[in-house]
Amino acid sequence: MGGVRIEDDDAPEAQPEQRHEPVVPNNAQNSFMAQFYTGGEMAQADLLWISSKLYPKNSVVEVPSQPGQKYRITGSSNFQGYSDVVIYALKGDDKHPNG
Repeated sequence: MGGVRIEDDDAPEAQPEQRHEPVVPNNAQNSFMAQFYTGGEMAQADLLWISSKLYPKNSVVEVPSQPGQKYRITGSSNFQGYSDVVIYALKGDDKHPNG
């Protein structure tokens, strides 16, 4: 009112999108996953997420097997030109350490 923004307490919060896709620990010594890296960002990741959907960098990701911890997308390798796969590098998100 009168040019002052009033927060709407009844506005629904964004709900996380539920995906059933593999998330694996990143291990630079794992020769199988290393062949998919397309840059140094992947080598610094805590986890790798193999998805069929595109998400922007810095998106926050919750992994059910890591309760209470959130991760941020730091990089990706997009193979959708010839498959339906995108491999994301996930790094622990220190801005949201407890969810």
